[in-house]
Amino acid sequence: MLTTSEPRVLCRSCADELAYTCDFCGQLHETELHPPETAHNGRAICDECLPSFSRCDCCGQLFRTSDTHQTESGRYCWSCSSYDNGRSIQSYYFKPAPIFRDAPDAEPTGLYLGVELEMDLGNAEAAATRIGSMYGRNFLYFKHDGSLDEGCELVTHPMSPEYMMSDAGKKMWRDICEAALAEGMRSHDTSTCGLHVHVSRDFFGKTGMAQELTELKLIETVDRLFEPIIYFSRRKREQINRWAPRCNAPKSDGGWMMKAKSVSRYAKGDRYHAVNIANEHTIEFRMFRGTLKADTILATLQFVSGLCHLVKASNPSQMDRLGWYELCDAVMGMCPTDTAELHDYLIEREFICMEGE
Repeated sequence: MLTTSEPRVLCRSCADELAYTCDFCGQLHETELHPPETAHNGRAICDECLPSFSRCDCCGQLFRTSDTHQTESGRYCWSCSSYDNGRSIQSYYFKPAPIFRDAPDAEPTGLYLGVELEMDLGNAEAAATRIGSMYGRNFLYFKHDGSLDEGCELVTHPMSPEYMMSDAGKKMWRDICEAALAEGMRSHDTSTCGLHVHVSRDFFGKTGMAQELTELKLIETVDRLFEPIIYFSRRKREQINRWAPRCNAPKSDGGWMMKAKSVSRYAKGDRYHAVNIANEHTIEFRMFRGTLKADTILATLQFVSGLCHLVKASNPSQMDRLGWYELCDAVMGMCPTDTAELHDYLIEREFICMEGE
């Protein structure tokens, strides 16, 4: 039996349904009488502990007040406080709490995309300031990256494919590319820039088995079809070899799960693979070349979205049977949004032909 703060005695079954334990004071509270808040790290806060917390004016998350910083423009958590330094481009290690964005008229599927777009050669500070004035910190932010000469990296907060492909999402990418080009920035026409796409791991399942099977299907598919994928990605061979090579995980005998565990252990040892699985919450596609052509960015996001839905719906044997052309057809069929830009891109790169040709 458990005693709540009211006090009231509940059995464990009823306590699980009707009460929660505050992760800060340790008291068991009845949910209806003391509705909990959630801290930035997912822990429950009761109303008695809440006065010791403050909400960050940037990311909107709750932190202990002692872990926040009060400035003239507001109160910020330790991560977001660098927004107050007057600069448009933050340090490489800057990582604010993610802000998830769904399309208002679409049912969320659980898949979110986070884009890292590197750009170089122009006036990076002016480009970041210009883009930031149109799409503020709730959409994206900019970081320095040591792999670039004079540029910066644009990082979006996680957005659903449905939002990315909505009228507002497509306009955002066209505005970004137009503003960056106006400040002399380049991405495709450099030897330094990549376009990286992070996808949410939880979309594929929260168990270790689901995660490892997903890693196996993605890595083996990309490794097996690496040559056409390189052509699709627009990366030069030396760029791929340096930043996003094949995983080349050792082959193992046994069933899918034994192979998946083996591939997962090997691939997590190095993030510089075409499919990077070293991150805790995301899987990263690193093989794409940077671009400031909005339609190419949209085609890339449509390809990644369709591939993720295809992998989730298929077992390893089904993925193994797909050649490159079958994969393209399946990806467009499984993408949860329109694929107009991807279709045109595949025709442009001569992966598919116009109907009637």
